Amino acid sequence: MQALVPVDVAEACRLWLTAHYVEACCDPLPTDLERRLPLVLVQPMGGSRTDVVVDSFGVRLYAWAETYEQAIATVSEAAGVLAAMAGQIVADSQCYAARVDALPYPAYDPSHPDIPRACTTATVTMRAKTIEI
Repeated sequence: MQALVPVDVAEACRLWLTAHYVEACCDPLPTDLERRLPLVLVQPMGGSRTDVVVDSFGVRLYAWAETYEQAIATVSEAAGVLAAMAGQIVADSQCYAARVDALPYPAYDPSHPDIPRACTTATVTMRAKTIEI
């Protein structure tokens, strides 16, 4: 018997970004963040099954950098690279759509008050993964 399960969208996005020269990670944030700037964090925000085999995920991208201008530029680049994921096979799954939902904006990080951070959000639509049960 088979079941359809959502892909790990954060890991799929991280793999895509990293393959296209954007330094990215998933939670947890590295403890040596200050030495890895600029860095993008991919964070899933939930989603829904939109069809029998299609899932639509909310994704938040955070970028830390030396300045707010660099953080905005980094998250903007990451958003553009992520949008190019549409139509590609990523992490063994078809990506049907990748849409930037919010333009990048500064996003103060109380956990790292001395490191500028910026954020954007996107919606990523992918084929669910088939597993044997």
